[in-house]
Amino acid sequence: MPRPGTIVADICDFLGEKRGGATVEEIMRYLAGVRRTPVLRHSVRSAIQQHLGEKGQALFVRVGRGKYDLK
Repeated sequence: MPRPGTIVADICDFLGEKRGGATVEEIMRYLAGVRRTPVLRHSVRSAIQQHLGEKGQALFVRVGRGKYDLK
């Protein structure tokens, strides 16, 4: 599990509540509501890519073009 308070942890919280995955834009809208500062698109994509498939903690999977879900 990712460290609490990180972008990755917030993404996991969101995807845990959302059925069928979410796009980067949906994730960014969620993060804008829970974080004090805006999170840039490339930061969200980087956080996902670092834990996609077998990388990092292998938290995320791609479920469509530009759409991700928890593994």
